[in-house]
Amino acid sequence: MDEVAAFMTTRLVVVRDDADLTACALKLLDHDFRHLPVVDEEGALVGVLADIEVFARIGFTSLDEPALAVLEPGADELTAGALCRPARVVSSPTANLLPVLRRMLSERSDCVLVVSDDKPVGILTEHDALRLAQAQVDSRLATRHCGTQPVLTVPLDCSVARAWQIMTAAGIRHLCVTDEVGVLRGVISHRDLVREGAESEAPVQALLGHQLVWTVDRTATLPEVTRWMIAGRVGCIPVVNDQDRPLSVITRTDVIDALVGALEEGELFVDHEAV
Repeated sequence: MDEVAAFMTTRLVVVRDDADLTACALKLLDHDFRHLPVVDEEGALVGVLADIEVFARIGFTSLDEPALAVLEPGADELTAGALCRPARVVSSPTANLLPVLRRMLSERSDCVLVVSDDKPVGILTEHDALRLAQAQVDSRLATRHCGTQPVLTVPLDCSVARAWQIMTAAGIRHLCVTDEVGVLRGVISHRDLVREGAESEAPVQALLGHQLVWTVDRTATLPEVTRWMIAGRVGCIPVVNDQDRPLSVITRTDVIDALVGALEEGELFVDHEAV
C-alpha cells in the first residue's frame, strides 16, 4: 500500500508564528503558493496560513501601484500565528495514501500537512494529486460525467469588488467571465482579484488581457483535462459547447475525486514510473 511520503512535496517554505502579514504575503507571491505552514521557534507546526486569509487584509491597491497595502484596519499588527488555522488534514509520512486523499475530499481541504515529531516535513497539495491522477484515472472517463453545474459566471463589466464578493460568498477561487450572449471570454482567479485590489471598481474585463483560456468540450477525457491543468498550472477548466458557452467547470477537486475512485477500483495499485 503506497505511502504519502512517495508523493508529497518535501521542499517546504514555512513562516514563524511571529512573522507579520506583509512578509507572509510576499512569500506567497514570490513562490506562487496558496498555503504557508506556520511553525513556532522550535519548528513545531502551529497551523496553516491560507493566501485568501492574508490577501483579504494585505494586498495590492491596484495593478498600477504594485506595492502591498493594508486593506483592513489593524492588519499590519497581525502575525502569522494569530491568523493561521489548524491544518484540516494532517498525516504522517508513512500513512496510506488513499485514506488521506479521502480525508482531503471530505474536509474540503486543498492540502495535507505531513508531520513527523510535531514538525512539518512535507505537504501534499492538489497539484501533487493531479500528477498522480494523470496516470491513474480511467482514460474513458469524459468530462460530461463530472464537473460543477450550473456554472457561476459574471459579465465583462462586473466590477472587481463585486467579483470578490461573489467569489468569497460562494467559497470558490475562480469565476467564468461571459459576454452579453453568454460566450466565455475568460476565467478570473482569486489571485487575479488580489493583484488588482479587492475594492477596485475596475471591470473584470481589464483583468483578462490576452490570457489564454483553457477550455474543453464534453468529449474530452479527465486525464486530458488533468494534463492541461498541470501544463497551464490552472485550478479549473471550463467545459464549453459548440458556441463556446460554458456548460460546467472541472476543478482540481473533481479530478481528485476521480482519482480516489480509480485507486479504490485498482486496489491501491500506483504505477510510480508513470507518475
